Amino acid sequence: MNVPRSTNKLKSALRSSEFIAKVYIQRAISLFTLTFISVTEREVRRGIINANDTEKHCLAYIRHIQHMDLSAVNSVRNFVDMIGNVVDTEADSLLSILREELLPAKLIDSNIARFIVDWSGDQGLDVGTHSEYLQQFCEVFDR
Repeated sequence: MNVPRSTNKLKSALRSSEFIAKVYIQRAISLFTLTFISVTEREVRRGIINANDTEKHCLAYIRHIQHMDLSAVNSVRNFVDMIGNVVDTEADSLLSILREELLPAKLIDSNIARFIVDWSGDQGLDVGTHSEYLQQFCEVFDR
């Protein structure tokens, strides 16, 4: 069957348009993502999530602080994202996805160290109360 030249040109134009649209959509999604993620998450994405051969050169040290005293706003904001005096639940959700889904999907279990500590006093963490955690962290880090 002989397809008119104009039909072939139309098909070619549509394919080009589709490709261009996909590129623009991918860029828009990237920009949207970069707008909502923290600087730390951006670094983790570049250094681990987008990396190849992570088993040989990527490690994650994840600390979860339990029982935070949210009334100690000035200290809490050193550990979590906040909007005014309230925890930014959207940022917290994004961090949870990074920590619980994206990192484990990219790293082997032996390359992830997890630590759980309790909030202590007004500052949250201190050398005296958390000496055992700090010792464990140093031991794992030195391996």
